[in-house]
Amino acid sequence: MAKEHIVLVSSVWDWGPGDGSILQGVYNLLPELLKYDVHFSTYYTKNHDTSKNDMVKYEELLKTAKYVVVPGTPSWVHTIHRVTWKLCMKYKKPLCFLGIGLAIPYDGDFWYGKEEFMALRDSGLIDLIVCRDRHCHYFLNKGCGISPAKVVTLPCPAFYTFPPRDVTEKKNVVYSLANVDNIATAAADTLKGYYRHSQTIVRELRNKGAKVSIVMNDMIDDRHPFYKYFKEELFPGEELYRFWGYKENGEVDYRNAVDAPGPKAYVDFHKDKHVYIGVRNHGALPCAGAGIPGLLLGTDLRQTLADEIPFLSRLNISRAYWKATYVLDWYDALEPVSISKSLRKWRDSSYNRWREALKPVIERLK
Repeated sequence: MAKEHIVLVSSVWDWGPGDGSILQGVYNLLPELLKYDVHFSTYYTKNHDTSKNDMVKYEELLKTAKYVVVPGTPSWVHTIHRVTWKLCMKYKKPLCFLGIGLAIPYDGDFWYGKEEFMALRDSGLIDLIVCRDRHCHYFLNKGCGISPAKVVTLPCPAFYTFPPRDVTEKKNVVYSLANVDNIATAAADTLKGYYRHSQTIVRELRNKGAKVSIVMNDMIDDRHPFYKYFKEELFPGEELYRFWGYKENGEVDYRNAVDAPGPKAYVDFHKDKHVYIGVRNHGALPCAGAGIPGLLLGTDLRQTLADEIPFLSRLNISRAYWKATYVLDWYDALEPVSISKSLRKWRDSSYNRWREALKPVIERLK
């Protein structure tokens, strides 16, 4: 007899630098999902001109699904998910949203598909909505009229992606690079300052005795102009660690990426790291949850998700003047033992709050 299945409504269908980290955290928060086969909505709906054949397959999958889960991501307001909300209502499928947030340009109210979501709200099918930031909570509660009983704010699921451990020193540093223009809304001057300061930060950290590993927290391959800029101008001769990739034709493929070792390699890479510094939320969050102190260089609205993790440091580099010395001063003052202990305590207490909030979902999955 075939196993029952669930549908995951995500912008990925396996592994990626953002939503892939969130998904791994959701599995750790809700291991009850692992007893079911999983089908990803985006595998069928990722193109606006989705083929009729794909839609027939997807409708049948959702019609026969045990449950529907939205595992984080700002893309929950994307137009590609309209078909999912319609099918949930058509077949009376209950669902939950776990760790969703807002990101520019979604912090406005120009939203194709809102009418389907509002109908979904009124259907009574939503068991739970967990927001990862206060803006999303306000948007849903005040802007969309979702009952406060259905909406709770907790740390992003990516906070629970890595296993926790003690960190007692600050020698091994992860410095995260990303194409900020691709992952955020920022002025050109912000980008230039970030790249220029990155050279100074890495050089001066090494002068202080730190061993710095540079990680490409982005979906770009060797042909991308930003990768060439990083590799040839910013950090010539450096090894840039990557855990995501592309197919030969340049299309994103999270299942068979040519240079994508996957989630296990990403976790293993961080097992001996002591500090995280960088722009990528979903580099800072898994590290923080593991007890690794971090400094998130915030580039847009999504940086506010760090508010739910009080021991994760943050520096806004998009709308405020900043210098490389700010980062270096933070590193000098860092007491890794106390911060690591505080992060792990917060992980334990917030994990318990997550499990309490998940009770109606766990009941559905029995």
